[in-house]
Amino acid sequence: MKTTAFSVAAALAATGLLAQPAAADDLADLYAGKTITIIYGYGSGGTYGKTSLLLSRHMGKAIPGNPTIIAQSMPGAGGLKSAN
Repeated sequence: MKTTAFSVAAALAATGLLAQPAAADDLADLYAGKTITIIYGYGSGGTYGKTSLLLSRHMGKAIPGNPTIIAQSMPGAGGLKSAN
């Protein structure tokens, strides 16, 4: 019983030592020159519209590769239109 617990603990320790962190350069290459569209299902003058516009202005700086982010309003059918 103790050897099984020891084996599990050793396997977990080895996995932790061999794990490699994700490289940000791969994400920068993925998002460089791309456009991300934030679609929200409400009018542009409301709280969701203003929040989406605020996020779209500043979120691109936080993503590696600095993609262009666009906020698009798609009201209708209680949000179903934007969900589809």
